[in-house]
Amino acid sequence: MRLVKRIVLMVLAGLVGLMVLAAVAVYGVTEARLRKTYQIDAAPPAIPSDAASIERGRHLVTAVSMCAACHSANLAAPDLAGNLFLDIPPARLGAPNLTGGAGGIGARYTDADWERTIRHGVRPDGTPLLFMPTANFYHLSDADLGAIIAYVRSMPPIDNQAPASQIYPLGRALMAAGQLALPAEDLDHRAPRIPAPPLGRTAEYGRYLTTISTCRDCHGANLSGGPLDEPGAPPAPNLTSGGALRGWSEADFIKAMRTGVNPAGKQLDPFVPYRYIGKLSDDELKATIYTSKPCRPPRWARGRHGLGAAETDFVLFVGSFCPQGKKEPTKVGIRPFQCRISPFATPRSCRLIESSMRRSSPTLGSMVG
Repeated sequence: MRLVKRIVLMVLAGLVGLMVLAAVAVYGVTEARLRKTYQIDAAPPAIPSDAASIERGRHLVTAVSMCAACHSANLAAPDLAGNLFLDIPPARLGAPNLTGGAGGIGARYTDADWERTIRHGVRPDGTPLLFMPTANFYHLSDADLGAIIAYVRSMPPIDNQAPASQIYPLGRALMAAGQLALPAEDLDHRAPRIPAPPLGRTAEYGRYLTTISTCRDCHGANLSGGPLDEPGAPPAPNLTSGGALRGWSEADFIKAMRTGVNPAGKQLDPFVPYRYIGKLSDDELKATIYTSKPCRPPRWARGRHGLGAAETDFVLFVGSFCPQGKKEPTKVGIRPFQCRISPFATPRSCRLIESSMRRSSPTLGSMVG
């Protein structure tokens, strides 16, 4: 009996020892990632000082990129003075005070510091931030990034020390298991940015808007919806033409974003940030609608290649857009690299487009409509 007890104790001691070693290994691996320094060649934009640019920055901060949702405790009157944004078992996320007051970073951040932090998710010392939607903000145009910085600097200084971000043991375990990545790790810091087209009711501008905002964080790269990582959050609905917006008009969408009530009279889920989205202009909301509603497949795709009506998203996202009031995409010049770098095109779509282009033009410069 004593021998059995001794064996059990030895096994338990061994298991405890293994758990301690595993915990030390997890801590060491994750700490190395948290302390890693990234050498980012800063490309700070010109910072404007005119009233129109500062107003544009205010619009981006409060309605489009929604910086105020994290960095302000009072969403009715955002002051960017910092906020405890989230505190859940994996991590505590404290959004710092962006103003020039005591406890804020505004007074000491240079143009280059702002650019590296917003676009690349790294601090001035090169270490990675625990959280920053850099996958979206990386694509901010120089003009929009400059406007955001100008607006932040125009805010009155407020003395406030926001809670520091901290990763908890569960978060470290998720990091070690490959289930949680830092923003700077997930980003190709030399990748080309998507173009920033002129503001207007176009799918091109809608694509830009839905990329620099958080739309695709919830609704997916192609806006087709799916489950969310946040505990208690309902699945994000499919926003493409065959999904939740089926039958919605432009007026329906705009009214829902302004009031929080859908065309059936039902209140939108609290997870839908319509209080922010509703601040977009009518043209911006219509551009978003054009992005989420792809065209019907062109004749060459429907007929010869057997592409069904449900597989048409690629037509929109690789550069062929429907002008208002038309059902067919117009002829456009599309190069294959546009398909390959597009985060929205499927491999099948890329192969289909490239093979069709090779047959229709030796130079791959056009597509038969």
